[in-house]
Amino acid sequence: MRNLLFIYLLFLSAPVFAGGDTLHIAFTTQELAAYPEATEAIMKGQQSFDEREVDQALMNYQKALIELVPGFSNTDPDENPDKKNFYANTLLSKAFEGKAKTYEAIARRETGIDAFEKALTCRELIFEVDRHLAHIGKVYDPIHYDELVAQAFNLYEKTNNPSVLLRVFRSVEKCRKIRTLESLRDPSTKQIANVPVELIANLQQQKISLDQELKRYLSSKGTANETKTEEAYKAIRKTYQNALFDSKKKYPDFYRLQYDESVVTVGEIQNRISDKEEAVIAFYDTADQLYIFVIGQNGFRGRRIAKDFPIGNWVKQLRTEIQNYGNGDKVAACTGYREMAYKLYQKIVEPLGALPTSLVIIPDGVVAQLPFSALLSEQVSDCTFNKYPFMLRDHQISYHYGADLYARAAYLEHESYKNVVGFTSGRDLSAITKVMGGKVFGAKRDNFEEAAVTASLLHLSIPTQTNNEKKPWFSFQLSDDSPFLEKEIYNLNLASQMVVLSDCTLGNGTTGLLSIVQGFQYAGAQSVVTTLWKNDEGSMRTMMNDFYTQLRNGMTKDAALRSACLSLWKEKDADLCHPLHWATYIPIGDMDAVKEKNWYLYLIGIAPLVALFYFWRKYRTA
Repeated sequence: MRNLLFIYLLFLSAPVFAGGDTLHIAFTTQELAAYPEATEAIMKGQQSFDEREVDQALMNYQKALIELVPGFSNTDPDENPDKKNFYANTLLSKAFEGKAKTYEAIARRETGIDAFEKALTCRELIFEVDRHLAHIGKVYDPIHYDELVAQAFNLYEKTNNPSVLLRVFRSVEKCRKIRTLESLRDPSTKQIANVPVELIANLQQQKISLDQELKRYLSSKGTANETKTEEAYKAIRKTYQNALFDSKKKYPDFYRLQYDESVVTVGEIQNRISDKEEAVIAFYDTADQLYIFVIGQNGFRGRRIAKDFPIGNWVKQLRTEIQNYGNGDKVAACTGYREMAYKLYQKIVEPLGALPTSLVIIPDGVVAQLPFSALLSEQVSDCTFNKYPFMLRDHQISYHYGADLYARAAYLEHESYKNVVGFTSGRDLSAITKVMGGKVFGAKRDNFEEAAVTASLLHLSIPTQTNNEKKPWFSFQLSDDSPFLEKEIYNLNLASQMVVLSDCTLGNGTTGLLSIVQGFQYAGAQSVVTTLWKNDEGSMRTMMNDFYTQLRNGMTKDAALRSACLSLWKEKDADLCHPLHWATYIPIGDMDAVKEKNWYLYLIGIAPLVALFYFWRKYRTA
């Protein structure tokens, strides 16, 4: 009889579509065998949903939760188990998925917000379950997070309540942490940012043991074994927490992404913003929507833009047309560029309304491949580049690859550039030594590994490529035929105020974050200036000379780079105003100025005080 039930349940796990609102939840053979009552309840809930019996569907999903969470017995579908009692179980996620879908179907047919709120609560609980699954090594399902953000924004549109928009942003930042963690995972070894595989496996196994003991403890409540199982649970929990504490000390960034539940708030970001002429623009990219948040010192707004246009192809075409200007038919390339630059501006910038002068962009997905500085705020019909309405004319633009990284940057100390180090495979780096001093080495592994870790400013003029589908972890090729892999960057212990990659090519993939930049920031670099495509020797030298001059004079890093671009536009060669020569540079991270400590200025300032004190003492003793 049990075998017949198993076959019946397996048959029901096939997709069921009834047109309109449909729900499909599939099960593994392990789930069917280990939890037959819970899987049967979920399947019945799915069947009731497809038959439009939403109340019955909710009752069935609630029954599954009662079966799955020991100690939970509330039959009211509007109530949910305490997340403190959650553990790594994929069926928990599926039961909440069924409830969320059912409430969303109800919400589409009602005028109130009650069902919207209940659906969002279920979506948030799916995230909590998935977090436990991630701790035992399960790969996250991006659909869950896209649906969480979508439902949160649905509630915001329904209520137009600013507090709900804060909830949307919180959901986005929680999802962004998971995405960032996954982007650090080496697909060939499953290793995460060079954290030892043994450490991760040990933590996962301890988490599995902890979950098993938690279920025993919850099941034993009210019985004679409660005290004994509680003591066993607390002992295993203490061991697990100690292991987490050790991992936090050794690998703080990995711990922050994997185990730290806190996320940055809008208020924390606003505290970091220096004045009213600065704003943070944070993107979140899903399969069919683009979410954009604008955070100013005293304001916060959000937009959702349907991806009813091929944004990936547009971004790729924009970059291709910019680079084609130096390779072939300049007129055709000019026409293609200006059309794409204006169309992208219309779609993802213009809907945001008026923006202040200084912009910090937190991109996501394909937007991470986009040179915002080269977008055009108005339509143009000629190739007179020095008159183009580039975004860079009106805005000082920098980037961050996480709102939490942006907020934390406020607490960094900014010392002088004491040790400037450059590495080159042939390009002229005299612009650095002329302005900043320092040493330039050939691109050899021994030189790099020894000198890079002590550099306060590290400039790499070495052919570098990232986001390459064929070599997803390839970083840069050293001159002794030794590739320095991206994952090796995570092992570096940098103390750099800034890393400059002036010979980098970002691949045309749409994998999202600039992985090599993330690697340098993970290794300790406070900021990175990289290029999206290779620049010619002449304009690169001119740009870098002006950039470093302004940097040495005390400008912020983004202001120094913008100044270098504007100066390039004033050169006699009108073609230098084309984005090919300047839009390639992307400043990322902490943009605060770094000033030299000129101790003689302190002495000059103190000397009059010393003299006054001397004459005062002499007068008193006379």
